[in-house]
Amino acid sequence: MRKLKPDVSIYTCEPETAAPLKKSLECGQASSVERIPSFVDAIGTPEVLPKVYELLAPILRDSLVVSLNEIKQALKLLLFNNKMLCEGAAACSLAAAIQLAEVGKHKKIACIISGGNVSADVLKAVAEAQSIDDGSKAVLKHQFYQ
Repeated sequence: MRKLKPDVSIYTCEPETAAPLKKSLECGQASSVERIPSFVDAIGTPEVLPKVYELLAPILRDSLVVSLNEIKQALKLLLFNNKMLCEGAAACSLAAAIQLAEVGKHKKIACIISGGNVSADVLKAVAEAQSIDDGSKAVLKHQFYQ
């Protein structure tokens, strides 16, 4: 992506329960954090390996850290508004995109949403959660590339 459009800002996202890349970018070196297990289990490792940091640091604008509540809300938006069944790690991407959109700095935001490994218990908890329904809406445009 950088080769095609060098001025594109590239972000990554992490759950608040495990955000070693954010810490690594702030410290200027590969770092580790204490990971707190959550339903967002496909991402959120306790550490960034030095080689991974060396590869990512030059191309990333930042790592956006999102709360579990924001991820649950994104899961609801994907499932009920867009009929997309995703896991927590995939919804983390949308939660970060919403966070970025609220800042209003970027005209176009794209996020990668993949992964549907979600348990029935997590789906039930997300669907029943009243505290995460604040009435906000996300509009997703679907554009598929071959």
